[in-house]
Amino acid sequence: MDLHLEMSDSEARIHVRASLVMRGASFRFALASPLRLEAVRCGGRELPLPDGEDYRMPPLPTELTAYTLPGRPGAELEFEYSGALSGPLLYYRREVRNFTLHNCWYPVAFDAEAEPVDVTLPDDGDWELVQGERDAAGGLWRYTTRGRTIRDCNILLLRRGEWTRLESGGVSVLYCEPSHAAAAEEAAHLCSDIRGFYRSLYGHDGELRELTVVYLPEGPDRAAYMRDGLIVFMYIPGDIRHILAHELGHAHACRADFGSWEDWLNETGAEWSALLYERRADPEGFERRLQKLLSQAEGRSLRLRPEDGSHPDDVHETGTLVFARIYEEHGEEAIALLLRTLDGLERQDTAGLLSALRERGAVCLAEELETYISE
Repeated sequence: MDLHLEMSDSEARIHVRASLVMRGASFRFALASPLRLEAVRCGGRELPLPDGEDYRMPPLPTELTAYTLPGRPGAELEFEYSGALSGPLLYYRREVRNFTLHNCWYPVAFDAEAEPVDVTLPDDGDWELVQGERDAAGGLWRYTTRGRTIRDCNILLLRRGEWTRLESGGVSVLYCEPSHAAAAEEAAHLCSDIRGFYRSLYGHDGELRELTVVYLPEGPDRAAYMRDGLIVFMYIPGDIRHILAHELGHAHACRADFGSWEDWLNETGAEWSALLYERRADPEGFERRLQKLLSQAEGRSLRLRPEDGSHPDDVHETGTLVFARIYEEHGEEAIALLLRTLDGLERQDTAGLLSALRERGAVCLAEELETYISE
């Protein structure tokens, strides 16, 4: 699917022209509800605008509208839409523009999930597109989801001249607020140490490729996220070492379906990667964290799979507590085995993890983990 993105200079409004070759007799997708279809063409023929229907895609809080566009296999489908960006983790400021899957600014869900996405946007020389490729002759920036493990059209534009770049040990750290300088230097140092530990744990660098860390200006969202080779901070965390280790841990735990209960694998894998790193970097601090987790696990349900298989609200917590109990019972090697086995799965899901553990002879560990699936 090809998208050409145009943006307003003064407000968070976009206009997108989309095109693709149809695989079936229709194409179904969803967009953030503030975005509205303006035109639809199939095989060059204008089609009436379809009615949309309300749709939700947990865990994303953004309200969506689902559309179904008719056509025929092999025909070129074109459609245009525009409107105001909405949702969390949205920046549209003088020095930075950042919008992602959380803002559902591009077609998501249904048939759109099978489509790699290639984005072009005008290049006026004022902006740098992080993880984009500049087409100077065409006056464009290009961004693609092809070859990415996390297939998010992650648009992160940094205004030239406003940002400082710190290079260290194969890591680029960018920031624009002088007060972030110390955190940027610390992140560059920590990345090298954390990645070295993960190489020893997993035997490879996972989905990191070349690593870029970006500190955005302080905003309303106190969040961080990882994409292939990119970590974005929207605040300066008090425990930067642990949060950075968690985000880097997602290089090995990021391929489970984030929209279902299987997302527990992504979050638990990243968090316990970070905890094993903490065990080496700060043994006393790790023990304090472990005892806190074990205390939290007392007297609460540790059911990993909701009855309807939906995305659990406590996805960042329950799996972490389950692994804490396993650590208490079986020690560090059991957790390392769980993490390496998860990392080795081409398709990361719970059934695959349990099967792979049994193939490795860790039957008791698989059976113990299985008790939490429907506890």
